[in-house]
Amino acid sequence: MKRLIYKNLVSEIQELPGAGRLVLPLVQTGTVSLEACVGVGDKVTRGQCIGKTEAPEEAFLHSPLAGEVKSITQVVTQEGASAKTVVIEGDATGEVETLEPVTQDAAEVSAETILTRLQEAGVTPLGGNGKHRAYASLEPAEESPEILMVLCADEEPLLQTQRHILREAPEKVIEGATLLQRAVGAKRLVFAVSGDQTNLVSGETVTVEKKAPSGHPEILMGRMTGQYRLTEGRPRKDVYLINAETAMAACRAVREGRPVVEKTVTVGQDGAMSVVVRVPLGTPFSQVLEHAGLKAEDGDRLFTGGPLTGIAQFDAAAPVTKGTDGLFVQKGKGVACYDDVACIGCGQCVKVCPMKIPVNMMTRNCEFGRIQEAIDYDLDCCIECGLCAYVCTSRRPLLQYIQFAKKEQQKA
Repeated sequence: MKRLIYKNLVSEIQELPGAGRLVLPLVQTGTVSLEACVGVGDKVTRGQCIGKTEAPEEAFLHSPLAGEVKSITQVVTQEGASAKTVVIEGDATGEVETLEPVTQDAAEVSAETILTRLQEAGVTPLGGNGKHRAYASLEPAEESPEILMVLCADEEPLLQTQRHILREAPEKVIEGATLLQRAVGAKRLVFAVSGDQTNLVSGETVTVEKKAPSGHPEILMGRMTGQYRLTEGRPRKDVYLINAETAMAACRAVREGRPVVEKTVTVGQDGAMSVVVRVPLGTPFSQVLEHAGLKAEDGDRLFTGGPLTGIAQFDAAAPVTKGTDGLFVQKGKGVACYDDVACIGCGQCVKVCPMKIPVNMMTRNCEFGRIQEAIDYDLDCCIECGLCAYVCTSRRPLLQYIQFAKKEQQKA
């Protein structure tokens, strides 16, 4: 289990300049599809809005390049869904087109003003590998949450995105979090930080321990409230969860009028020391890997997110989106082949489960589509941390069984 220790910070965030051809899906996080507000042949500037929506839970999309819209087509996203996509060719010359900065103190700005600005500037809950199971949307709620939690550590080993952002711009993270607290009406503001970075934030904190899954959002929210409200759906109503990158983006959107046109990504290979790179949205994975001196070859596995719950990718030409926290290559010699092998009853998955679920019994039912039986064995209590699959002696794809069962449950 030594590999579940969170990595130490690497060098400073590197910049990958935006130039050439970017592919920008109109579904960035969640499932809401934006409407293109540009057409083929249109000239665009850096920061110009290219995708809008009236849905309050989703944010606009902006061009990272100054150039021309070459096509609007369909592509397959990181999650395997088809999405309309804007392809832009150009370069990153010129200043980013900005909105009017908001200069009033956080206590004087209305929640509606902040939420409107965040949507217009493209600030949606960034990262989390695009997962909305715990990350709150910025949609106005009927009741104000008790806590706004800012995750300033990373969910999984290997990832270093949030810790780097906190180290780079702690004052912007704090300011953005304060604005977001005002926007959602949270009574308390809590920063979840690694023990070596508690001095970078002010106010209430909860410490993320050195070993996974202590940085998992559900565990942190449970620690702060004393309750794991997993059966009431996600995101939670009593706790809003964002991360440091979202807080920094909120500060820049409100105070500088700057839209989101880039994403910070941890890039690495085979669990070795990584680099953290800030790249324009829509940059192909292959260009990000090349910048880091890496390449996914035949037989290798490429995945986004972390090693426990990351999503395998079938195409290195796929683009970085607002949900991309990590990009890793696993060389072919280290790729484990999974088969539908029977459970041998070793009990390792039960021992490691942080939620004390009878994982062996639950996943057997998930595997064969016995959804109600899986629910009876606490399917709803699973936080999808991936530890069970990590330790499985038989190499059974337990996390995938669980995710399949939960999707089937939603259909019922």
